[in-house]
Amino acid sequence: MGAELYAAHPTIREVLDRAGNVLGYDLASFCLHGPASELARTRCAQPALFALSVGIWRLLTDRGVQPICAAGHSIGEFAAWVASGAIEFEQALLLVRKRAELMEEAAQARKGAMSAILGLDAEQVEHICQQAASAGAVVIAGCNCPGQVVVSGAVHAVERAEDVARRAGARVVRLAVAGAFHSPLMAEAAKAFAAEVERAPIRKAKMPVAANATGRLTQAADDIRQAMREQMLKPVLWETGMRAMISLGARLFIEAGGARVLSGMAARIDPSVRPVPVDDANGLEKAIAALKDLG
Repeated sequence: MGAELYAAHPTIREVLDRAGNVLGYDLASFCLHGPASELARTRCAQPALFALSVGIWRLLTDRGVQPICAAGHSIGEFAAWVASGAIEFEQALLLVRKRAELMEEAAQARKGAMSAILGLDAEQVEHICQQAASAGAVVIAGCNCPGQVVVSGAVHAVERAEDVARRAGARVVRLAVAGAFHSPLMAEAAKAFAAEVERAPIRKAKMPVAANATGRLTQAADDIRQAMREQMLKPVLWETGMRAMISLGARLFIEAGGARVLSGMAARIDPSVRPVPVDDANGLEKAIAALKDLG
């Protein structure tokens, strides 16, 4: 996870090492060496994804990248808030750690699941969730791009929704996550996290961020705080947020870290935009070259 960039760029090493000092354990070692079973735990995965994303962001700014807006998918939104200047890295990391701990505890207390429904729209999936609700709580947890809607909830309810979706002609992909994130099963965790957000030092962002909970470009400190409070329970409105950024004039989207999933979504949302994933040295150079092409 980020091994090539960590080896080649002091900026990545500095960010991961700073994160480790705040967290009290060697985060860089987890990213580079695992074990994978430990890194996959929510309380480890979220800080790792956040820190690596911020590290790549700082690497990009060192090379002259000056975006007009930002966004992040679920945990990635906190890296976007750091990039926007709304919150300092260390303070955001503390929020991320608490978020991860609360979500892991909630997932252990109430077993849940998440699945991507491919080939149906949000209205169709909403109807499927209503049909499956007799088996337990299940809701839309994310609208990622045309034909890709994520559901989340109690295990039996998600299984029921998967069956109904397949009968409707959809392809179903069970997600490798620890719990029913962005669903009512996170209610107690979200309440506790909201108290942490209230205490966090948040200021007006220097550039707008497309908030997951609303899909709207957000910049005012009070609106950012509200977006953070709502994020754990509400669905990730990724497609809406992407379209808001495109309306603002964004055409080149640089994905900092991850598995290039967001770049694929961007191409499906609007084939005219150019997504460039940066998760290795080659991706970094492609991003810089793409910026030069923009003039």
